[in-house]
Amino acid sequence: MEHLRLADEVLELLDDSPITRESVLADAKLLIDAGEVSLAFDTLCLWLFEDDLVISRPYYDRLVRTAHQLAVPSAINRLEELVSAVPQGSRPGQPRTHQYSVRKIALWGIFVQLTGEYSFRADTEAGVRLTAATTLHLARAMQVRLTEDEVHMLAHGMRRGLELAGLADPPAQIRVLDVRIVEADFQIDGLAAAGYEWIAREFRRKLPPVKVDFDTAANRYLIELPGGASCSSDD
Repeated sequence: MEHLRLADEVLELLDDSPITRESVLADAKLLIDAGEVSLAFDTLCLWLFEDDLVISRPYYDRLVRTAHQLAVPSAINRLEELVSAVPQGSRPGQPRTHQYSVRKIALWGIFVQLTGEYSFRADTEAGVRLTAATTLHLARAMQVRLTEDEVHMLAHGMRRGLELAGLADPPAQIRVLDVRIVEADFQIDGLAAAGYEWIAREFRRKLPPVKVDFDTAANRYLIELPGGASCSSDD
């Protein structure tokens, strides 16, 4: 009963939100139908912040209560800024969450939610080399423990994003704080696409889009990063 009550609360928050993108609202409602109420709430909060949408104080208070009830307090990080309608750009040391998702027809497909931050000073931890200037580090407290192959795929996407972004002052390190996925239809190459798009959003670069096709016979997505970069191996 508690789960159903929380699902209804998130649905009401979606209906009352200033989000106008039908695809975002539809995706969040599909998550609720699949029993992923917390991820649906994360999706709502993510797009409120990403689009710098103005919200009222009472609406923000409802978000706070729901985040507490769902035990996902991090979902509302920085949303109070939207009450005063003062958009804040990303800065070093400020985590940003990006979700990558694709669907086949009306069914849910790949869903990867990636939270990370960057800094211009590297710590002493060993990391995965992305470029000559930047290394990738994974937080120890992540909810999902990535395998070596999954880390490789995530790094592959971030590396390609950094290469195409051409940053004049690249970060010394990127730290991934959390990764959340929906197990149904998950593909490891979705991590590459999520990493690539996280770079584009974090550093405000308009990069070429990820190419996605669906192979009906194989029942899987074919994901290709810009520049013909296959997600099966590093180029």
